[in-house]
Amino acid sequence: MSTNLVYADNDEEVKLSPIPSIADKGVITGNTVCSMYHLKDSNDHEGGYFIFPNICVRIPGTFRLRFSLFEIVGYVFLLLFFS
Repeated sequence: MSTNLVYADNDEEVKLSPIPSIADKGVITGNTVCSMYHLKDSNDHEGGYFIFPNICVRIPGTFRLRFSLFEIVGYVFLLLFFS
């Protein structure tokens, strides 16, 4: 699964920072790609979880995180779902 930053009112990805000092460094930092972990919840039920422990948005504003789930089959990436 991967994540990227989109504007709150549409699905357009935020690619460039309007702040000159960080314009070339990206608008989000941290782990933006994660594998699925098989874990148990607080009721001891097993499930698949994607953990993004350190995502940071570097610019002020109101945004959404868009998550995209991929399956890798051989050398082909298949987009299964995005939010």
